Formats: sequence, C-alpha cells, structure tokens
Amino acid sequence: MPKAQRSIRHNHSYGKCPETCKLSRLRVENEQLKKGNEQFRQIFDAAVDEFNKLKRRIEQQKGELNCEKEANKDLEKRIRQLERELSNERGKANKFASMLFGLKSEKLRLSDIKVEDRNSIVVEEISESEITNAGEDESAGEKEKKTEAEKDNDTKKRKSGGQDGPKGNGRKIPKGLQIVDRIIRLPEGEVIHGIPAENWTEQNGMDEVSYTIRKKVEWYVERTIRRKYTPPANYAPGVPKIITAPMPAKLIQQGKYGLEVWIDILIDKYQQHIPIQRQIFDMQQHEVNMIPGTVSGGLKTIFGTYLEPLYKELIIELQNGIRWHADETRWYMLCDAMKKLWYM
Repeated sequence: MPKAQRSIRHNHSYGKCPETCKLSRLRVENEQLKKGNEQFRQIFDAAVDEFNKLKRRIEQQKGELNCEKEANKDLEKRIRQLERELSNERGKANKFASMLFGLKSEKLRLSDIKVEDRNSIVVEEISESEITNAGEDESAGEKEKKTEAEKDNDTKKRKSGGQDGPKGNGRKIPKGLQIVDRIIRLPEGEVIHGIPAENWTEQNGMDEVSYTIRKKVEWYVERTIRRKYTPPANYAPGVPKIITAPMPAKLIQQGKYGLEVWIDILIDKYQQHIPIQRQIFDMQQHEVNMIPGTVSGGLKTIFGTYLEPLYKELIIELQNGIRWHADETRWYMLCDAMKKLWYM
C-alpha cells in the first residue's frame, strides 16, 4: 500500500478514538451510577423499615401512655375519695374526743378556740376569774402588758383549786317532786360540850334546811283480796247466796307481773336502750327472778293483743282519709368535719 493511503487511514482511525473513549467512559459512569442508585435504594428501604418500626413503637407507647393516664385518673379519684373518708373519720374522732374530753363549761368563748389545721381544733382552758374580767371595760393603761416579774408574782399569789368568780344561780330543786321531811336531832346518849344531849333545849323556828334529791326503787307483792258478799234478808228468788268481788283488769290475763312492770320493761328497752338481760339482772338484785322466756312471751302477748290490732286499725283509718301523712323527721347522725346534718 502506498505511503499516502496508510497515512490517510491512520488519520481516519485517530479521528474516531475520542468518541469511542467518551462512550466507554459514559458506560462506566452509568454502571457506577446504577450501583450507587442500588446502594441508595437499599439504604432507603432499610430506613423505611426502621421508620415503620419506630412508628409502630411510638403508637404502642402512645397506647401505653393513654393507659397510664387512665390509671392515673383512677388513682386520683381514689385519692380524693380516701381524703374525703379520712376527713370524715377525723371529724368523727374529733367529735368523740370533744364529747369525752372537751370542756363542759357553757362560758366558753369563740376566741378560746384555735384551729391548728382543717381537721383539728385546740381549746384553751380559762379560769372563771378570767371570764369575769374579760367582760369588764379596761382603760388604755390597764391594757398594757405586765412584766415577767409581775407575772411570776401573780402566779405565786394565786391559790390552787377553784378561783373566785360569779356565784351562779344556786341549786335548782325540782318543784314537781314530793318533799319528805327528815328531822335530824342530837344523838341520844352523847355528851356535847360537857352537857348531855338530852339536856339541850330544842328551839323552834331556827332550823337549818337543806335539800337532797333521792331516788327510791321498791318492789313489792300486791296481794289481792276479793271479798265475799251475801244478799240481804229479803232477796228475790234466783239470787246467789254468796258473790265475790270482780277481779281487777290485768294487762296479761292470769299474768304474774303487773302493769307497771311491763311498762318499765318497754320503756327501758325501747327508750332507754337497756337490753333485756340487764333488766333481768337488775330484777335479780331485788330478788325478783324473772326469766327471759317470760319477758319474750309477755311482749309477744302484748303485741298480738294490743299493738297489732291498733296498727291495723290505724292503716284502715289512714286509707280512708283524703290525705296521707309523710314524716321526714331528722335524725341527728355523727357530724363530719364540715358539721353537716345527715338524715335517715
């Protein structure tokens, strides 16, 4: 081949080399980009999976948080309920404490009561002399505080025991009770100031009188004696020759115990709330041997003979009326810390 043609071919192949190299480079870069995209896709898929896991975990924790919130609300309600119950119990305890150990004086002032907290109070004890002096008007100079030395002197001068104060209203003797006189004379046989008691002269109109309220409980057996009677001489034919006075009425026919015994049993049981067994024990102290069966049987007889028919008649009487009566009588219950009045 001629030298000129070889040079032309050589120049032609040389002119195509840059395009081929560029294409091959693009192919290599494309493969690299594909590999990079595949890696990014794998990373993205892993990230999506992790994100889904975190999302599920967040939803689970939200559910647990809601459950905890509901449980917390229940606990708060329970705490408030327990606080109310505790407040009521403390109020009852304070009520019992004031009933057992509180001051019984009616001269207690509101200023003597100090509230330490919501459920407890403290009452300062005051003497009668302080109560008397509190009502008097004091001048500005008298209101000045005493020094410690003067207070010590006042403490030393004050005597033990009851202090001087208002005299009060004296003893109140019930007017409806029977007065039984008990005359006290000098004991016979004794020598008083060297003179026998019999030689002292009793003086009228100079007696010293005092009063004592006493109680007398007396059991006795009433013996009923029914007299027999005969008619006059000129009685008509058919008239009995001998008659007997009628038997007085009894609460329980042929019963051994009288009306006042059953009245006391009913009052002591239903008004005074004294158990039957204690009443029987009290009877035995007076040598009256009543057994529980007698009491229960007598109360059943009284109920069946008197109370039950009366109850039935009252029902009929109320049903025949144009209005029915409803009772809402309040019953004082234990007061809580807020001093509320409850009803039954």
